[in-house]
This record gives sequence, structure tokens and C-alpha cells, in this order.
Amino acid sequence: MSGHKSEKKGPNIICRVSNVTPEMVCRYVERLPKRKMEEDAFRNYMGKSWFQNEHQAPEQWGLYYIDGTNYYPRFNHDITIDEANAYLYHWMRNLIVINPYTRFKKQNDKNLVESIVSQLEKDPNEHDLKTIIRRIIDSNEPFVINEIIANALNNYSRALKVEIINKDEERFNVSLLPNYQELLKTKYKMTKKEYFELFDSGKTAVDLNEPLQQIFYGAPGTGKSFKIKTDVEDAGRIYFRTTFHPDSDYSTFVGCYKPTMDKGINESSFESVILDGNDDKPRTKGNIIYSFTPQAFTNAYVKAWQTNEPVFLIIEEINRGNCAQIFGDLFQLLDRDENGYSQYKVDADADLADYIREHLINEYKDGTPEYIYAEKELKLQLPNNLYIWATMNTSDQSLFPIDSAFKRRWEWVYSPITEGKEKDGSKAEWQIEGQGADSWWKFIQGINEAIDITTHSEDKKLGFYFCKPTKKVNESDQYPKIITKNTFVNKVVFYLWNDVFKVYGFKSEIFDMKDKNGSSKKITFKSFYKDNGSVNDDIVNVFVNNVMAKAPKTINTEEELQSEENEIEA
Repeated sequence: MSGHKSEKKGPNIICRVSNVTPEMVCRYVERLPKRKMEEDAFRNYMGKSWFQNEHQAPEQWGLYYIDGTNYYPRFNHDITIDEANAYLYHWMRNLIVINPYTRFKKQNDKNLVESIVSQLEKDPNEHDLKTIIRRIIDSNEPFVINEIIANALNNYSRALKVEIINKDEERFNVSLLPNYQELLKTKYKMTKKEYFELFDSGKTAVDLNEPLQQIFYGAPGTGKSFKIKTDVEDAGRIYFRTTFHPDSDYSTFVGCYKPTMDKGINESSFESVILDGNDDKPRTKGNIIYSFTPQAFTNAYVKAWQTNEPVFLIIEEINRGNCAQIFGDLFQLLDRDENGYSQYKVDADADLADYIREHLINEYKDGTPEYIYAEKELKLQLPNNLYIWATMNTSDQSLFPIDSAFKRRWEWVYSPITEGKEKDGSKAEWQIEGQGADSWWKFIQGINEAIDITTHSEDKKLGFYFCKPTKKVNESDQYPKIITKNTFVNKVVFYLWNDVFKVYGFKSEIFDMKDKNGSSKKITFKSFYKDNGSVNDDIVNVFVNNVMAKAPKTINTEEELQSEENEIEA
């Protein structure tokens, strides 16, 4: 035994909990939640023991991270051994030191494997792993080298061979493998979020079994946006969101040159002086420069070519904008081949091409065609992990009718009007203030019956989530259940009067009421308010009761249920 004394205290270069193996990765992935959630909920789910020791390995392996508010998982499904093995090769190739989990006092952003390779090339006579790593991290702090890092480098670096000389004395010799020069380029980052994202492109592409391009359509309040939020945002996926409106155009969807203030010195740019409004004295000055400002499409497009992860471009209210004007020649890209890529490529204009080239030329995923970031003749082509999902209210479809050529490039998903559920999946027992339990669903059924009779169309009907409750019935309730009268009149009644029955007339009996003399008259929108501007409870009661009278009656017996089924079959 030599006189070497091992430094037993100090941070580990990688986690000391266990050797990284595909089996361990699969085990942790199976145990971890598969959806984004609040950090407190995650801590309750995992339990106190998890954070005493176990959390170290999966965090440093990039399987999840928490940012002080939310928990973000790497995988949204359990993975196979082969998937875990593929991920670990990518993880080791991108592992950095010192990363946010190593607890060194100083910071460093060196890629471990490539840095070891570089040190061995500079000094072929030095093979002691601890000496080499000390040079890499450039720190005199004590740290631990053990067989865990040796096994990880041996199994997953594909460039290095580590020989264990004496693990108790932390003596490990490292040398280059013949194929070490085949290492791929990597990107170095240091925050926990960015460290987590280092391993994005190594995550196995998930088969979502979902169309690449689909439009969720239906009446307002049927949960179209909520479904996308649940499947995309709450699942921790990468997404970019935009909303179409009558003034939307190609520049607000793709991007354009905009003036920005450059604080640096640039003699060729225009120097501006901003004057104070009171004494006309200069407050700030800088240089106005013009640069390409990307919008939702470009941001999603670039990200999708940088990662194997699904990337979502979410378009809210797609029919409120002029799609032909907004998409322009990008319309051609919506034709996808059997592998999910654009069947027809499109030439990028010079400004867009310059931006894409700048952001992809040094950071693109494996298998990216050269024409995607080419210096000349750069082409646009949607990758097979770019999902474009949109919502459309049928009540707004007359704003900008979507032509058939555009329609056929999308899958259409109808969002029916159904009774609502709370976030935990339980029945949403919402009520209109003062109208009793479940009065909201009864009102929805009744008013939609009246709308159907009047308009002979589903376009103007109301979905369950058309408006939301803000008050609890009891303080102990988990969720609010009461839609206040003010909300009901200002949102629901206003919509019905101005967007539905104003066009078709107020002939329906739901608008009938009796005056003080017992004579029949029509309810007017003005009558919902008193002279002082407060809501008239009496008129609300009359109108709601009129509408709920049209709600379908509940079938209570098996005989009645069988009778209805026979009617449907007939």
C-alpha cells in the first residue's frame, strides 16, 4: 500500500448514490410522475425519504428537475431497457462539470468526456483520472473519485477506458479508445433548467399516436384549449403559443425585422436620444438597430430541428385570422409524407433564412438534412416532431372562412357539449347563484335546446366551461362551484342577446314573463339591471327557470331507458 491518503470528504463529480445503468434509469422513470406538477404536489407524491438521498441520482441523470415552483419530468411514459441505454449514451456525452448538483463552491461549464479527451491529448503521459479532473474543474476544493464515475465512463463515453488501480485510494487510470475522435458536438449550460435540457435530444422520441396537424372545433366553452393545455403544457412538453385575430399576418406569425435599442457602440447605426418629458433633458441614449424578430412559427420550427422531443405550435382561434394571408407559402409545408416530414420543401426568404441558419448551423439534431441550415439555397421543411394544433370556435367561423384546400390538410376533432369535470376528474357540480345545485348544467341543456330550435345550428350553443365559478358553496369545498349573478348576466346573458338571438329574434318562450298586471311581455336585456346598475334578481330567476324548463328530463327507470334506446334504434 502506498502512503496516499484518500480525500474522503467533498463533492462527487457525479452522484454517489448508485451506478448508472439502464435498469436503474427504468426503475426511476417508472417511479417518477409522468406529468408536470407543482413542486409541493411532487414532494407529497414522492415522500420525505426520497429527498434525503434517492433524489440525487435521477436529478443528475437529467430525469427531472424542479425550479422552486414546478416539477418537470424527462419522460411522460415508462421506458424500455433499450430506450434507457440510448439515453445514457447521450447523457454521458453531454454531462458537464461542475453542474448544479455537484455542490462545488465555484462554477464551471466544462463537458466532462470531451475535457478528459482534451487533457489526454495535451499530456499523453498523464493518466491519473483525479489529476485530470482537477485540471478540468480548476479548483483546489476536495472532491471524490470512485468506481461509479469509472463505470459510467467505461460504459457510456464511447471514447475512454478507465482502469481501477485502487478504488480505496481513488486511483484510476484513464486512456483514449481508438474511436474517441467520433465524439459529437455538445452544448454547455449551467442552470438547473438548462442542465435538464442538455439531454433533450437524447430522450427517445415518444409516439404520441396523435395527428401532427389537428384542429379542435366546437361551441365556445367545450374545453378545446383546456384539452391542449392538459396534453401539452401540463405534460411538460415544449410548446409555442399564438392567437390569430383579424390583424394577424405573416410577419406576426413567422417574424420580421424590427427596430431595437443596442447599448453597444456602432458607428454605422443611428444614434437616438430620448428626451425627458419635463425638461427635455436626455435620459438615455443608444443605437437603433434592426434585427429579425422571430414569432411563434419560427421559434417552434427552429426548436423542432434542435431536439427529438415533440414540439408543439399551438394556434388559438385559428379561424379569427386570414389563414391564407398568415401562412403564405408556408401553406405548402402542411402536406406531410408518410414519415411526418413536409412532402414539399419551400424556399426561405433571405431574412428568415439568415435567422434559421444562425440558430441551427451549430446546434441541430442528428439526421438533420444539410439544406435545413445551408449557407446557400436554404429550404424549409417541417420535421416529424413538429405538431401544429389549433382551436376553432364554431360560433366565430364566419370571420374568415377556411377554404377546403386548407381544411383537408388537418385532422378535425369535434369537442362535444358534455357535463363538466373538475381537475381531479370528479363531477363539476356548478350552480348559478341562487338557483340550486347543478343549475348550471340544467341551464346549459335548456338554452342549447332553445338555440337549436331557433337557429337550427350548433354554432351558437354554449359549452359547459363557457364561464367559470368564482365562489365556494362551503369553505371546505376544494373547488369553487357558484357562478355569480353578475358573471352570469355580464357574460352569458350578454352573449345570448348580442351574438345569438339578436340575429334570429326573441320569439322563444324563454323570453316570456308576466308583468304586475299578469299580462305577458318579453324580457329585455335592460330589464336584467336595476336603475342603480345592480343585477335584477327577479328577472334572472324568471329567465333561468324558463330556460331550465327546456332541459331534458332525467330518465330514472330501466324501462324508460330501454324505451329511449328502442326509439333511437328505430
